[in-house]
Amino acid sequence: MPKSIVIRSRSETVVDAGKGFVSATGPHTNTAGGDMRFAKFGTGSSKVIRITKLIFSVDGTARWRVTQAPTTTADGTAQTVKNRRMGKGQSNEGVLYYGPTVTAEGDLVYDQWVNPATALVLDLTLSPWVLDPGNSILFTFSSGAGGNGSMSIEWDEEPR
Repeated sequence: MPKSIVIRSRSETVVDAGKGFVSATGPHTNTAGGDMRFAKFGTGSSKVIRITKLIFSVDGTARWRVTQAPTTTADGTAQTVKNRRMGKGQSNEGVLYYGPTVTAEGDLVYDQWVNPATALVLDLTLSPWVLDPGNSILFTFSSGAGGNGSMSIEWDEEPR
């Protein structure tokens, strides 16, 4: 009788090992309109991070930009991180911060307009964005005054 071969995805293996995480911001209002340095995602000092999914939502027409290597003087408020392996403890190095203080946005990586009441989902599972230890990215939200936006991020971590 032939033996069956089970092929598992890299992401599935990482999540099963308790090394996959998710974090989200609540909805926040762009009170002044224009560019709002919405969130920063930073890595720790010893793990490589593979961003596998980003979800952005808005209640009106808005623009989301992602830049790498921003210069910040304050990270902002750390958002709750959950392990994607339910019941597994936290051992994450990656952290999503809301409302960083930014002096330079860094280099543009992604730029997308989002229609009202529509979620923009970037499924990067097959081709993740990779951050080496000590790196960060910035999420900028642009809308008219009073526009609301939120986002979530999923990532995997592996030792360098």
